[in-house]
Amino acid sequence: HIDVTPALRTYVTGKLDRITRHFDQVVDVRVLLTVENMREKEKRQRAECTVHVKGNDLFVESTHFDLYAAVDELMEWLSRLLK
Repeated sequence: HIDVTPALRTYVTGKLDRITRHFDQVVDVRVLLTVENMREKEKRQRAECTVHVKGNDLFVESTHFDLYAAVDELMEWLSRLLK
């Protein structure tokens, strides 16, 4: 886990607000951001999201060399799943 800066927190919550506006059945959302100590620096930053919706749980994860890019990819996948 990492120390989340205010800018990163605002970025993630802004992306999640867009998701919850398009899909009103969301009960709970949990996001986990980690930096792994792998030798492959390209895939060190990891973003995971668990979304609890009525009747189902969705889990999406993304890895990237940039945490903001990992969050963007994560939200793309989440948007596709919710549609």
